[in-house]
Amino acid sequence: MNTYEAFVILKPILDVDNSDNVLKVLEEAVENLGGKIVKKDKLGRKRLAYEINKFKDGFITTYLFNLPPTAVTPFKRACQLNEDILRVALVNRNKVDITDASVYGRERPNERGDRPDRPERGEREFRPRPAMRSAD
Repeated sequence: MNTYEAFVILKPILDVDNSDNVLKVLEEAVENLGGKIVKKDKLGRKRLAYEINKFKDGFITTYLFNLPPTAVTPFKRACQLNEDILRVALVNRNKVDITDASVYGRERPNERGDRPDRPERGEREFRPRPAMRSAD
């Protein structure tokens, strides 16, 4: 069983009861596929960074759950079939370590903020600009 994190955005036109029903359907889908929900965090109605299906905001909920790797595709399919869900982002937490710098594809900069892949440049010399000529 792998640990997954799901970021779910629901349509903002849902009232509280309907949004709870949609989330309950997702939770039942995880349990029917042999998984177990570890943590649920309802963030509420938030403004989105960009429009999704002409909606500028949505109800956001994050889940942390255990699920067999073979059940990921049916879970995604269940999310796609529900028309009240705008977006679901699913991340395998076993494969991602957010404290590891290599995740970002580069090493972390040293204390001064220099890039480790560049040689030391030293001090830059001052070069005065040439004087401007008048257009007479």
